[in-house]
Amino acid sequence: MPKAALTVFRCPACHAGIEVEHPDDIDCGACGLHVGATEGVIDFVPDEARGPERTFYDEYYAQTPAVESLPTPSELASTWTDPGAPWEMQRVWHRLADLRDRTVLLLGNGESPAELHMLVEHPRMLIYSDLSPIGLRALRAHVDRREKVLFAAMDALDLPLRDESVDVVYGFAFVHHLPDLERFLAEVARVLRPGGRCVFMDDAYSPLWQRLKLVWLRPLMRLSHRREPRSPEDIRETLSGGLDEQRLTEAICRVGGRPWFERVAFFYYLWMRAAGVLLPASVRRHRAHRLLARACVRVDRMLMRFSWGRRNLIRLVWGFDKPGG
Repeated sequence: MPKAALTVFRCPACHAGIEVEHPDDIDCGACGLHVGATEGVIDFVPDEARGPERTFYDEYYAQTPAVESLPTPSELASTWTDPGAPWEMQRVWHRLADLRDRTVLLLGNGESPAELHMLVEHPRMLIYSDLSPIGLRALRAHVDRREKVLFAAMDALDLPLRDESVDVVYGFAFVHHLPDLERFLAEVARVLRPGGRCVFMDDAYSPLWQRLKLVWLRPLMRLSHRREPRSPEDIRETLSGGLDEQRLTEAICRVGGRPWFERVAFFYYLWMRAAGVLLPASVRRHRAHRLLARACVRVDRMLMRFSWGRRNLIRLVWGFDKPGG
């Protein structure tokens, strides 16, 4: 295991540093806390943090069909950098910038393989994490153990990482699951090195979208939730309406970060969501679907020129930089 992995963790109980030489059972040398590991995934989540959200995702990942193989990291560019990649993900990749020799913490990743594309940038270490270890185990089974990737279940409100131990923190559609935004941001600021950056993608509060999904598009929303069940925190976020930039700005400034925001996608988001629910995969692969998606992007770019239009764009790429470095 690369040396970076040996020194990044701390004990969830006493906060003493823990050196992890292998993804195996760990005992804290300071307080004796035992941290278990199964199939190469360390589980830092204490029993008291294993509430309804963890239960939901343990069951969700346990029912997910096993994946026989994964694309190579370079083949995963279709998620991030290819011309046909989702608009918001292209903006996320731009914000992640150069990952070479960086220690990158991935939060709420579950069994998603897409983030393995970051290996093409030659980071020092990728730390894959999720509240549930089950999805991580499914992914771990297909990752070459020589790769610079470590897998750990952890609670994002109490990160088992040393102060100033990572360079980049990333999470996709993840922050809205957290019941305490202020505590989470404080944890991210703590583990980031000076000059580090966090990058997240979530839904922003859009007055128009909130009205549409709770009134006119409510049947479509219910159909989507039946086809792909949502966790308790997902449902709470859907009803409350997404993240508010002003609240985020104030919270980020309180932890000493420099906030930034990019809003993208209204018609593009509506089309992609509707297509995902209503159209079979064969139709979504058709050229007409891609052309319509591109047309939606052009309309959304025009909306960005107006304050009303920008305020109602749905996808929010956001984060903060930690001063120094």
